[in-house]
Order: sequence, then structure tokens, then C-alpha cells
Amino acid sequence: MSGGSNGGRIGGGGNGDTSTDGSSTSGAIGNRGSNGVGSGSGVDGSNGGGSSAIGGGGRGNHSGGGPKLSTAPLDVATHRDQGLLIGVGVGPGDPELMTLKAVRALENADVVAHFAKAGNPSNARATAARYLKPGTREIQLLYPVTTEHPTSEAAYRTAIDRFFDDSAAQLAHDLEAGRTVAVLSEGDPLFFGSYMHIHIRLMSRFRTEVIPGVTAMSGCWSAAGLPIVQGDDVLTVLPGTLGQETLIQRLQKNEPTVIMKLGRNLPKVRRALIESGRLEQAIYVERGTMHNERLMPLPEKTDDSAPYFAIVLVTNRWWQT
Repeated sequence: MSGGSNGGRIGGGGNGDTSTDGSSTSGAIGNRGSNGVGSGSGVDGSNGGGSSAIGGGGRGNHSGGGPKLSTAPLDVATHRDQGLLIGVGVGPGDPELMTLKAVRALENADVVAHFAKAGNPSNARATAARYLKPGTREIQLLYPVTTEHPTSEAAYRTAIDRFFDDSAAQLAHDLEAGRTVAVLSEGDPLFFGSYMHIHIRLMSRFRTEVIPGVTAMSGCWSAAGLPIVQGDDVLTVLPGTLGQETLIQRLQKNEPTVIMKLGRNLPKVRRALIESGRLEQAIYVERGTMHNERLMPLPEKTDDSAPYFAIVLVTNRWWQT
């Protein structure tokens, strides 16, 4: 089911900043130049020549914790005559929402890599399957953990950092041999995408390109037909892995909000919505734009079971007042 096919069932856009508690608000980071991100942190995708455009200076630590970032200066570039690494956003799940550029990248790739949990098929690969050319070599990158944890947990960070280090080293072998390696990413590669952790480990050694994709949240609010931001509204994006008190504090700002990474965090998210007085504004969307999509007002969902691919959209109905 394509995004927007259920439009009108259910319900404003300003720029913001990245928060220090792991949440983020809409808007770009740093001052955008003609070919990418200006001084400050941030990465722009294709600059027309196939290579990523990077602002000057080094990279600091992620303010909200999480897997470590590369310590190499962003302007270091070696082995530029070797392979090409492409982060391919495959969108929220409907194969027809993949971009023409993403499809073309898969047609030209020598190697296609995709992330998955052990024992489970890759959702990104399932979305892109019809566009993979026969005979393309594939690499499956299996996560060492099967559930989302707060990024502040030391054991989780150690395990996930090692996984991304090993995955980057594995892909580097093909890049050193001059091959084009496409790494599939659900949604957009640089928005909560696992690809970004490969990117920051290899971007100083190889040519890179990032092909943006429709984000999961965009697919979900389109599937619900739910206007999310307008005018001077500030959009807030919260991972469900945050602590309950932090969720409550953020929700009490009464801003249009997207809560991602639900899964086993749904009971906590529901409690935070109740405490902040915003439960009646919440829409639950499960597997948005996919063939098995489900959506409903969260108060009507009587159980606390949710897959990873579920999102809660919270906004006042400004058009109904």
C-alpha cells in the first residue's frame, strides 16, 4: 500500500535544533553552503559529482550518546581512486516509493549490503528486492542485538560499536578492490539509519554518495492523511528508548511530535502520553505504507504489543479548532 492511500482518515513546519537528550527537531545543522554543509557538523549527500560534500573541521561527539563517531578529520580523503560506497535510502516500505536514483544505483552496484537481525529477513532488502539485478553479490550484516536499548547502556554501545567496526572493515575489502558497494537503508540513510555508522567509518578513505529516501515518519503521516506541521510549528522527533520522565518533559511542550523506535517501549510511551495529557492526540501507525499497514488512534489500541516498525504521531487538530 503506497503512502497516502488512506488519506483523510485522521492531525503544524519550522526549523529546529538537535537536542542533547537524543531527541531531534526538524531543520538542518550548520550553515548550508552550495555543495553541502558549511562549517559545523553534518553531512550532505550527492553534490552532483557522486561524492559526498563535507563541511570543514573535525567531528565532535554525538550529543545524545550512541555508537561512536569516526575520529578522522572530515576533510581527510585517501584512496579516492578506489571503490564507491553508496548509502541507498529505500523509503518506508512500499517499493514504489523508492526513488529513480536509488533504483539506478542498485542496477549499477557490484555488491549490495543490507542489515538484518539474526534469524530474520532484511526489511530493506524486501523493499528493494524487485530492483536487484540477477547475479549481484549480496552481503548480509547481522546485528548483534535484537532489541533497541538506550544508547547510554555501556554493554549495548560496546556491542554495536564492534559490529559497525567489523561491518565497515568487511565492506572496505570490496571498496579497496575498486567495486561499487550499495548499502540499503530503510527510510533515509542519515536519519536514524544504520548506514550512517558505516559512512562515518569509511568516508575519509573512499568516495561516498548518499541517496536520500522517504522517511518512515513521512510515509506514516501520509498514510494516515495527518497534517503534522504548519506555519511556525516546530516538529520534535523522539526515540521511544528515552526514559519516561524525559519523554514526559518533551511531550509537555505541546509541539507536533513523532515517537519512533516503539517495539517494547510502547507501554512507557503510552504512560508518558497520559502524564503529559496528550494521549487523545496520538495516532498509532504500524508498518506504514507496507501491505500489512495498520493505523488507529492510540487510545483505541488495547494491547501494548508493537513491532519495531511502528510510530506514534502526536499533534493537535489545528484545522478542527
